[in-house]
Amino acid sequence: MMPYKEMPKGFHDCIDRLKKACEYLCSEGLYPEDSYYVAPPATDEELASVEKLTGHKLPKYYGDFLKIANGYKFINAEIYNTSRVGQSDDKIPQGYFAAGWTKKGTYRLSISPADGEFYISNLHPSGTVCRELTLFINEMYDLLEQLEKEVKKHKWQKEQDAKSPEEQRKYFEAIIERIDRIHENCPVKTSKKPENVRECVERMRRANELLINDYGYGTYMTFGKPASVEEIAKYEERLGFQLPQDYREFIQLTGTVSINGGDEQIFGFEDMGANDDYTPDGYLALSYTAGMSERLAMSEEDGEICLFWDLDPDPYTFMDFLSMKMEQTEEIVSEEYEREEKKKMRADGISEEDESAAVKEIIVKKWQKFLEENKNKKNE
Repeated sequence: MMPYKEMPKGFHDCIDRLKKACEYLCSEGLYPEDSYYVAPPATDEELASVEKLTGHKLPKYYGDFLKIANGYKFINAEIYNTSRVGQSDDKIPQGYFAAGWTKKGTYRLSISPADGEFYISNLHPSGTVCRELTLFINEMYDLLEQLEKEVKKHKWQKEQDAKSPEEQRKYFEAIIERIDRIHENCPVKTSKKPENVRECVERMRRANELLINDYGYGTYMTFGKPASVEEIAKYEERLGFQLPQDYREFIQLTGTVSINGGDEQIFGFEDMGANDDYTPDGYLALSYTAGMSERLAMSEEDGEICLFWDLDPDPYTFMDFLSMKMEQTEEIVSEEYEREEKKKMRADGISEEDESAAVKEIIVKKWQKFLEENKNKKNE
């Protein structure tokens, strides 16, 4: 979606930018010259003729648009002028008034005879018709975003073509080095598997601190009070068996871990067994996920742990579950970090196209290295 600061400021700005994008793309030979046109504004008489034809007042956004341009074609979309509204078209529902097409002709635009509103339908005559109240805001802005991306990409390619092979190589090598450095400096290592429960909890605490201190999260995780050895021993005596080793280690390190305002919880000693409808009989809940049937639970009979979905069991270990939640949290940190680094790259004049080309080169080199290593192994 187009960033807010790049959004056009109303219809006039959107149309002006669409015209410039189309003029550029056509002048560069990417589309035929007749791929776009913008008509003068509709007169009051022309607007009245459409209202008379449909028996309804013009939909607000459609009427506003016609007062700016009585018809337009911008490469991948066309809104008919008032004289063409209602022309024969077997790709719209019977009785509707044809008013244009969009998405390279894949969808038809029409006015409903029932309420005079704008609708969009697929090409199949019996296809679903759905109401689109913000047609001109959404469709035109989407089209503008698409065409301006094409312009940007084409200009970028021309700039690259103008450079010598040696200049291109040096430029992309510098970007590749920077991308590699970004990955190396990421404050979390999502690909590194934790060795034990303690490492899991420590990495979760670290990720939480980064989200709060570096990326402006108010609170992402909270950690409850750990259980004492005596409390655990008494509870195990009551159960008649020892808690699974990895879960016992967890509750000695922390109490309940509450994630994202409590939407997810990994139960510590204080909340173990806080069962609900998604915890089967004979089991003690060890987790909670809002809006989902996912529950980690432990058998009261022998301490076996399962991950339940809609009460269907899947044998699991507590360590696997904890690792999964840790990885999800670290992934959020990684995404925030990369987002900030991308902002810095843009500020330094490295475009999305530059970055994409460099990443592609990194992938190709890694793939070639992989093939070479496997070739050597076969020869051995």
